[in-house]
Amino acid sequence: MIPRNSISIQALAQNWPLFFGNTKLSDELDNSLTYTAPKQPKVKKEEDLTDANKRRPSTSVIIAKVVLLWKLEDKNYKGLGKHGLAVIGSTELNLFEIIAYKEKNNILLKIKICNTLMIYNKSENFSSFFDNENQNWLVKFDDYDSQNKFCEIIQKYGCKIQYDSNTPESANKRTENLLREKENIETEPLFVSNVAKSPEKRW
Repeated sequence: MIPRNSISIQALAQNWPLFFGNTKLSDELDNSLTYTAPKQPKVKKEEDLTDANKRRPSTSVIIAKVVLLWKLEDKNYKGLGKHGLAVIGSTELNLFEIIAYKEKNNILLKIKICNTLMIYNKSENFSSFFDNENQNWLVKFDDYDSQNKFCEIIQKYGCKIQYDSNTPESANKRTENLLREKENIETEPLFVSNVAKSPEKRW
């Protein structure tokens, strides 16, 4: 799941005008960011034997999307504009998180991905969720493919997805259920409850 060809989040920040231009948001950001721990200073050979001086595992961005972001305040959603929404993680640390950010040093939210995290997918490419402080957030992806690809990633790391009745997934599930019911009816054995009996012979 770790991207092959990666650039740093700092490089993304240098090209941040993409977030504010009229250019259509694209998948160019996908699998192209790397968030790594600061490099450890060089030490003498004998000091390399201690765990404290070993290089820390790096945390990489697995997927990143540009989204519109809202935060629920006083029962109303407050628009926060365009942000980066990414999944970062490390198999060595066994830790995966969702972050929303504007630049390298401006991370707006960070949520650990686990089996208690629920994402609610709505129509028109909207998704909502609660963070660790029970704060409600709303995001809008550029298109359905971006939303779907992002959700496929977080599902692999334990997040649960609930689909609104108007989403394509819900429509597909309803169709699958109808087809399954139809198939069961067609293959179900036919039982005749009232079979006509032949008249009894009287001697």
